[in-house]
Amino acid sequence: MAHARRYFVELEKVGKSVIAATAVEFIGQSYGIEREVKGMTPEPRLQMRQERARPITLALHTWLIAQRSRVVDGGATGTALAPVLG
Repeated sequence: MAHARRYFVELEKVGKSVIAATAVEFIGQSYGIEREVKGMTPEPRLQMRQERARPITLALHTWLIAQRSRVVDGGATGTALAPVLG
């Protein structure tokens, strides 16, 4: 996730993509959950990830797929989406 996030953060910094700002927000929510589960034993950590992080990740993926059709392949946002969507 960090690799994909980097592309979106770079775009957000230069203010060239509303899509990037939204992607960074989604990823930030996932990172927040990871901070919360740090130090937990494996079973509660897994449960928390399934209950809270998985819906965010699925929503991000669905949203990114929808955004893919809105951007140019060679553009900066298209390049940021490529590693995430394959």
